Amino acid sequence: MAKHYVDNKKLYNDLCVWKKEWLEAKEKNLPKPPFTNEIAEQISEIAKRVSFKPNFASYTFREDMIGDAIQNCVSYLHNFDPDKSTNAFAYVTQIVHHAFLRRIQMEDKHLEIKKAIVDDVQYDQSYTKQTHDRRHYGNSYVSYLKENYDQMRDQDTKLPKDTNNSADKKKSKKKSSSLEEVLV
Repeated sequence: MAKHYVDNKKLYNDLCVWKKEWLEAKEKNLPKPPFTNEIAEQISEIAKRVSFKPNFASYTFREDMIGDAIQNCVSYLHNFDPDKSTNAFAYVTQIVHHAFLRRIQMEDKHLEIKKAIVDDVQYDQSYTKQTHDRRHYGNSYVSYLKENYDQMRDQDTKLPKDTNNSADKKKSKKKSSSLEEVLV
């Protein structure tokens, strides 16, 4: 039998024990019990492995995606119902997958805001020229950002192919370059 990086039966059993503790604490109005080290390691391993899938591996903010996924698992794993499913691995993987998609959309929004700010930069030539100077001066970094924005966007914010249709519709709309339109 092949050895998997996370054993579904062990994860399921660990979550069942934790869920029982969580229900008892909820009945007694006690704080949520912490996850065991085994559950935490399994969640972390699932998040790391999903981040290496081809549709997520090339993002520069992969570590942030993993962190968001772990945080979402900690926040929402109490919703796992052992009576409905014995596949805890699939449940955790879905939480991780959706956390990755949310992070990608958030980073895309931030990149749009950065582009709008760069596009709205007005570089006052009076600060860079003297009256007898005939050369043209500009901010080379801002010029570089304006010229290479599309390449940076293509590299960092490709949505995975298996996103839902509403995300595809949002992406197909024409992006605005005005800062006011992006922030509204």
